[in-house]
Amino acid sequence: MYPKLLQAWNISAEWNSPKQNELVRRSINICIISLKR
Repeated sequence: MYPKLLQAWNISAEWNSPKQNELVRRSINICIISLKR
């Protein structure tokens, strides 16, 4: 699950505009924080 998240982030980083990319980055950071708890 963890590598798939990073892979999805890499794809979105290439395809999305900077503003959308920032939102995606925040969402994934929230997901990672939730997984670490």
